[in-house]
Amino acid sequence: MNWIETLIIVCGLSMDVFASVECQGAMLAKIRTKQLVLVTLLVSVWQVIVLYLGNLGADLLCKYDIKESQVILGEVISVAVFLCLGIRLLIKAWKNDRIDERREENLGVHKFVRICAVTSFYTFLTGAAFGFLGTSLLSLILVGIILTVVCVVGGAYVGYHFGYEQKTKVYLIGGILLLIGGVDVIIRFIL
Repeated sequence: MNWIETLIIVCGLSMDVFASVECQGAMLAKIRTKQLVLVTLLVSVWQVIVLYLGNLGADLLCKYDIKESQVILGEVISVAVFLCLGIRLLIKAWKNDRIDERREENLGVHKFVRICAVTSFYTFLTGAAFGFLGTSLLSLILVGIILTVVCVVGGAYVGYHFGYEQKTKVYLIGGILLLIGGVDVIIRFIL
Protein backbone atom coordinates (compact mmCIF):
# COMPACT_ATOMS: atom_id res chain seq x y z
CA MET A 1 0.00 0.00 0.00
CA ASN A 2 1.18 3.50 -0.65
CA TRP A 3 1.34 6.23 1.97
CA ILE A 4 -1.93 7.91 0.91
CA GLU A 5 -3.89 4.69 1.41
CA THR A 6 -2.15 4.15 4.73
CA LEU A 7 -2.98 7.72 5.74
CA ILE A 8 -6.68 7.31 4.86
CA ILE A 9 -7.09 4.07 6.79
CA VAL A 10 -5.09 5.12 9.86
CA CYS A 11 -6.96 8.44 9.88
CA GLY A 12 -10.26 6.55 9.85
CA LEU A 13 -9.07 4.37 12.72
CA SER A 14 -7.81 7.42 14.64
CA MET A 15 -11.26 9.00 14.57
CA ASP A 16 -12.31 6.47 17.24
CA VAL A 17 -9.52 7.76 19.48
CA PHE A 18 -10.45 11.37 18.64
CA ALA A 19 -14.09 10.80 19.68
CA SER A 20 -13.10 9.05 22.91
CA VAL A 21 -10.72 11.84 23.90
CA GLU A 22 -13.27 14.45 22.84
CA CYS A 23 -15.75 13.03 25.35
CA GLN A 24 -13.12 13.28 28.08
CA GLY A 25 -12.17 16.82 27.01
CA ALA A 26 -15.82 17.88 27.25
CA MET A 27 -15.73 17.20 30.99
CA LEU A 28 -12.58 19.16 31.79
CA ALA A 29 -12.70 22.34 33.82
CA LYS A 30 -9.30 23.31 32.40
CA ILE A 31 -6.82 21.64 30.06
CA ARG A 32 -3.47 21.27 31.73
CA THR A 33 -0.64 21.08 29.19
CA LYS A 34 1.54 18.74 31.24
CA GLN A 35 -1.28 16.21 31.64
CA LEU A 36 -2.23 16.50 27.98
CA VAL A 37 1.36 15.78 26.93
CA LEU A 38 1.48 12.74 29.23
CA VAL A 39 -1.83 11.41 27.93
CA THR A 40 -0.80 12.06 24.32
CA LEU A 41 2.46 10.22 24.84
CA LEU A 42 0.73 7.29 26.56
CA VAL A 43 -1.97 6.87 23.92
CA SER A 44 0.41 7.38 20.97
CA VAL A 45 2.99 4.89 22.19
CA TRP A 46 0.31 2.33 23.02
CA GLN A 47 -1.42 2.68 19.64
CA VAL A 48 1.87 2.32 17.75
CA ILE A 49 2.94 -0.72 19.79
CA VAL A 50 -0.38 -2.47 19.14
CA LEU A 51 -0.31 -1.50 15.44
CA TYR A 52 3.21 -2.92 15.23
CA LEU A 53 2.23 -6.15 17.00
CA GLY A 54 -0.69 -6.70 14.63
CA ASN A 55 1.55 -6.03 11.65
CA LEU A 56 4.25 -8.32 13.03
CA GLY A 57 1.77 -11.14 13.62
CA ALA A 58 0.47 -10.97 10.05
CA ASP A 59 4.00 -10.65 8.72
CA LEU A 60 5.08 -13.80 10.56
CA LEU A 61 2.07 -15.70 9.22
CA CYS A 62 2.90 -14.60 5.68
CA LYS A 63 6.58 -15.62 5.82
CA TYR A 64 6.03 -19.36 6.15
CA ASP A 65 5.27 -21.26 2.93
CA ILE A 66 2.77 -18.83 1.55
CA LYS A 67 0.83 -19.80 -1.54
CA GLU A 68 -1.13 -17.57 -3.93
CA SER A 69 -4.46 -18.60 -2.39
CA GLN A 70 -3.17 -17.61 1.06
CA VAL A 71 -2.11 -14.18 -0.24
CA ILE A 72 -5.62 -13.63 -1.56
CA LEU A 73 -7.04 -14.82 1.78
CA GLY A 74 -4.90 -12.21 3.57
CA GLU A 75 -6.20 -9.52 1.24
CA VAL A 76 -9.79 -10.64 1.80
CA ILE A 77 -9.21 -10.56 5.57
CA SER A 78 -7.82 -7.03 5.22
CA VAL A 79 -10.90 -5.91 3.30
CA ALA A 80 -13.15 -7.49 5.93
CA VAL A 81 -11.27 -5.73 8.74
CA PHE A 82 -11.46 -2.30 7.10
CA LEU A 83 -15.12 -2.65 6.10
CA CYS A 84 -16.20 -4.03 9.49
CA LEU A 85 -14.38 -1.27 11.37
CA GLY A 86 -15.93 1.32 9.06
CA ILE A 87 -19.41 -0.12 9.61
CA ARG A 88 -18.74 -0.20 13.38
CA LEU A 89 -17.96 3.52 13.40
CA LEU A 90 -21.01 4.31 11.25
CA ILE A 91 -23.19 2.39 13.72
CA LYS A 92 -21.65 4.31 16.61
CA ALA A 93 -22.46 7.55 14.76
CA TRP A 94 -26.03 6.42 14.14
CA LYS A 95 -26.61 5.30 17.75
CA ASN A 96 -25.23 8.61 19.11
CA ASP A 97 -24.90 7.40 22.70
CA ARG A 98 -25.36 10.13 25.25
CA ILE A 99 -22.60 10.90 27.70
CA ASP A 100 -23.22 11.78 31.33
CA GLU A 101 -21.20 15.01 31.45
CA ARG A 102 -19.67 16.15 34.72
CA ARG A 103 -16.86 18.58 35.29
CA GLU A 104 -13.49 17.16 36.24
CA GLU A 105 -10.32 18.91 37.23
CA ASN A 106 -7.84 16.90 35.21
CA LEU A 107 -7.31 14.27 32.54
CA GLY A 108 -7.20 11.13 34.64
CA VAL A 109 -4.55 8.90 33.10
CA HIS A 110 -6.47 5.80 34.22
CA LYS A 111 -9.35 6.80 31.92
CA PHE A 112 -7.00 6.94 28.98
CA VAL A 113 -5.59 3.54 29.83
CA ARG A 114 -9.16 2.26 29.47
CA ILE A 115 -9.53 4.08 26.14
CA CYS A 116 -6.26 2.52 24.96
CA ALA A 117 -7.45 -0.93 25.99
CA VAL A 118 -10.76 -0.61 24.14
CA THR A 119 -9.29 0.78 20.93
CA SER A 120 -6.25 -1.50 20.95
CA PHE A 121 -8.22 -4.52 19.70
CA TYR A 122 -9.29 -2.61 16.60
CA THR A 123 -5.80 -1.18 16.19
CA PHE A 124 -4.34 -4.69 16.37
CA LEU A 125 -6.72 -5.88 13.65
CA THR A 126 -5.79 -2.91 11.48
CA GLY A 127 -2.08 -3.60 11.98
CA ALA A 128 -2.64 -7.23 10.95
CA ALA A 129 -4.57 -6.11 7.87
CA PHE A 130 -1.69 -3.82 6.90
CA GLY A 131 0.69 -6.74 7.45
CA PHE A 132 -1.30 -8.94 5.08
CA LEU A 133 -1.10 -6.19 2.47
CA GLY A 134 2.66 -5.78 2.86
CA THR A 135 2.54 -2.17 4.02
CA SER A 136 5.83 -0.52 4.90
CA LEU A 137 6.22 -0.69 8.67
CA LEU A 138 8.08 2.62 8.82
CA SER A 139 5.32 4.53 7.03
CA LEU A 140 2.69 2.80 9.16
CA ILE A 141 4.41 3.77 12.41
CA LEU A 142 5.09 7.36 11.30
CA VAL A 143 1.51 7.91 10.15
CA GLY A 144 0.24 6.21 13.32
CA ILE A 145 2.27 8.44 15.64
CA ILE A 146 1.41 11.67 13.83
CA LEU A 147 -2.31 10.98 13.57
CA THR A 148 -2.64 9.72 17.13
CA VAL A 149 -0.94 12.84 18.50
CA VAL A 150 -3.18 15.07 16.37
CA CYS A 151 -6.30 13.15 17.39
CA VAL A 152 -5.56 13.15 21.11
CA VAL A 153 -4.69 16.85 21.26
CA GLY A 154 -7.43 17.82 18.81
CA GLY A 155 -10.01 15.66 20.55
CA ALA A 156 -9.22 17.16 23.95
CA TYR A 157 -9.54 20.73 22.68
CA VAL A 158 -12.63 20.09 20.54
CA GLY A 159 -14.32 18.45 23.51
CA TYR A 160 -13.26 21.23 25.85
CA HIS A 161 -14.56 24.00 23.58
CA PHE A 162 -17.55 22.39 21.86
CA GLY A 163 -18.63 19.48 24.08
CA TYR A 164 -19.04 15.88 23.12
CA GLU A 165 -21.69 16.42 20.44
CA GLN A 166 -19.09 16.48 17.65
CA LYS A 167 -18.34 12.80 18.20
CA THR A 168 -21.14 11.74 15.86
CA LYS A 169 -19.53 13.61 12.97
CA VAL A 170 -16.14 12.22 13.87
CA TYR A 171 -17.45 8.64 13.90
CA LEU A 172 -19.14 9.27 10.56
CA ILE A 173 -15.92 10.61 9.00
CA GLY A 174 -13.90 7.70 10.41
CA GLY A 175 -16.39 5.14 9.15
CA ILE A 176 -16.41 6.64 5.66
CA LEU A 177 -12.60 6.73 5.54
CA LEU A 178 -12.38 3.06 6.56
CA LEU A 179 -14.99 2.08 3.98
CA ILE A 180 -13.02 3.96 1.33
CA GLY A 181 -9.91 2.07 2.44
CA GLY A 182 -11.73 -1.26 2.19
CA VAL A 183 -13.05 -0.49 -1.29
CA ASP A 184 -9.57 0.65 -2.32
CA VAL A 185 -8.09 -2.68 -1.22
CA ILE A 186 -10.77 -4.52 -3.20
CA ILE A 187 -9.98 -2.52 -6.34
CA ARG A 188 -6.17 -2.56 -6.06
CA PHE A 189 -5.40 -5.96 -4.60
CA ILE A 190 -8.28 -8.33 -5.21
CA LEU A 191 -9.69 -7.28 -8.58
